[in-house]
Amino acid sequence: MQGFGNVGSVAALSLAYKSGVKVVGISDAYAAIYNPKGIDVKAAEQHVFKKRHLKAFDQADHVDPNELLTLQCDVLVPAAVDRVITEKNADEVAMPHSGRSCQWTDDAGGRSHSRATMG
Repeated sequence: MQGFGNVGSVAALSLAYKSGVKVVGISDAYAAIYNPKGIDVKAAEQHVFKKRHLKAFDQADHVDPNELLTLQCDVLVPAAVDRVITEKNADEVAMPHSGRSCQWTDDAGGRSHSRATMG
């Protein structure tokens, strides 16, 4: 989950608790966390509610926000900053599916779109 604000947090909670999806990565404007065994999204939400960011959330490993886009997952939800998937990083984005929207630059979209994106 790239972005944990109004869109990303609701999407993560819905995916985790309504659909049973294991959320393995979350980022906000200040930090990115990853746990291949899954993240307690409610605990992350409570942490952000209290602290206003994911910094110091201790139930997952902290990773570089750009690296989060390249870590293994089944679905990537780019729910924050526009155009985070670019020609420069499109080949490294490690997922078979993505919620494709304006987060893709024109030069990256075709490349990753051929890697089975949704949207």
